[in-house]
Amino acid sequence: PKYWWFELFETSKKLCMTGFMVFLVPGTSAQILISLMMAFFSLFVYSLTKPFSEDFNNYLAIVAHWQLVLTLVATLALRVNLDNTNLKNMPIFDYLLTGFQFIPALLLVFFSFLMAKRRRKDDESGGTEEKQEERNPSVVPIIDGEEGDIELGEIDEGKAIEKEKE
Repeated sequence: PKYWWFELFETSKKLCMTGFMVFLVPGTSAQILISLMMAFFSLFVYSLTKPFSEDFNNYLAIVAHWQLVLTLVATLALRVNLDNTNLKNMPIFDYLLTGFQFIPALLLVFFSFLMAKRRRKDDESGGTEEKQEERNPSVVPIIDGEEGDIELGEIDEGKAIEKEKE
């Protein structure tokens, strides 16, 4: 993660969503509503900060949070029986709720295939100059053993050559 506090946030979120909710009016709609507010807050933090270094991971985390929000909304609807119907439509609702759970996994597989295809295409075409430079840098840090200073050196046939100190 990009931020030092993010692991603390994530751990406290998980602790509140699992351990803390047991003590707050268990089995009621209020418990689900409080969980829903925590999920929305967490979604807001993820959307605002984008804590991961790769965009793909940020998007996947946001989709997973939306899945949690939708699951909690569906659970709240079941709890309060918003449409005042009998249980005839319950199988459809069950299928939709189960489908929500597979959305992040399916997106992960789909985007992983897209990324692999893009990497293969870049490798076949030689990639961009910028990507080639990342793989084979022409300047590397060299540590001077006596003083501990770091100097920049160039690579010449796989060997590092130190620059002259001024």
